[in-house]
Formats: sequence, C-alpha cells, structure tokens
Amino acid sequence: MDNVTGANLGFEKEIFDAADKLRGNIEYWQRFLMPKLSKNPKQVVNHMFFKDSPKTRLLLQDNTLNMENLSNVDITGIRLDHGEDIKDFAFHIKDTITINPDESKRDNGYEGKIFLLVDEDVFSAAEGFAYFVKNTEFATIVGTKTGGDGITLGVINSVFLNSGLVFTCTNTLGYDPTGQINEENPTTLDIEIAAYRQSIEIIENMVKN
Repeated sequence: MDNVTGANLGFEKEIFDAADKLRGNIEYWQRFLMPKLSKNPKQVVNHMFFKDSPKTRLLLQDNTLNMENLSNVDITGIRLDHGEDIKDFAFHIKDTITINPDESKRDNGYEGKIFLLVDEDVFSAAEGFAYFVKNTEFATIVGTKTGGDGITLGVINSVFLNSGLVFTCTNTLGYDPTGQINEENPTTLDIEIAAYRQSIEIIENMVKN
C-alpha cells in the first residue's frame, strides 16, 4: 500500500493508495497502520459462514477462531441479505475486529484528514482495509468500486485430479456489519472518480478549501 503525503503542499493530509493492490496481508493495517494513526478505538463486527468439508474441519482445529456449529447459533437477530441461503452452511464465526490506538507515544494518532484511494483491483486484504475504513468512518474513500472479498479466512488450495493443475477459491461467505455479502457488495465510495490524477487533484482542493 503506497502512502502519498501532502506535507510538501503546505497542508496536513494523508492519502493511502490501495489502487491496483490485488491482495496483501491484514497484519499490516490491523497491527501497524491503524494503531499508529487512530486516536480512538475502532471496531467492526462481521459474520462468516462456512460449508462442511474436510478442509473446513481443518480450521476447527484452530481454537482461536471461535468457530461454532451453525445449528447452535441463533442468527434470527442478525440482518443477512439472502439469509435463506444460510441453510446450506454448517459453521459460523462472529468476527470482531478491534483496533486500539498505539499509546506507546504521547503524541499518538493523526489529526489531519485521511483519504484512501481504491479501484476495482482492490480485494482480499486490501478490501478488508477499505471496508473497515468505510464502516468506522476512519477516512474518505475515493476512486472506483472495489473488487470485494475482504471478509474471509483466506483461500482453499486444491488440485484437479486428472490435470494436476492447482486452483484456489475462497472458503468464506462473509457478511459486513450492514448485513451485506462483501464479495457481492464491495466497499461503497464517498467520492467516485475514475481518473487517478483527478482523484489527487480533487483531494488537494478539498483539503485546501
């Protein structure tokens, strides 16, 4: 994820460029980036569902995931788009992501305006950052519609028996805090602008004014 600053322009802003970042590592934004910039705690609650399979049952061996049998979970109070499809799933995780400010320094946090640039190539870990930013109002999101698939435990790697070709697929049906499937309903924009250079110019004008 690139960082474009406005210090040389005489005003305070941070622009984080996630455009063209196909994937990445959630550890970077969860454990380093947002704790350094946040002044207050931020939290988002997602719901993840999984179908029964040998590979899914391997996940059950990780006790830190708090995965439950769906039959033991009351989801009637949770708003879920296409909730009728959940009957085909076997397991559930309530995924609470909490970001606490890094208070190791007295001047922790960032006081200026923050912008996040995105486009259709933003998905996986980069999308996870984008939708977290959107749902916590941490930054203004600028660009074009993202690719989604940011609420997931990763991908499953499998092999075609005849050809030996390896393929991957997501292992999670991930719902964001609004009850929408993130892969079908990627992060919505605050400002939709197709041209990268135009995005930078509009951000600069917004901050100056």
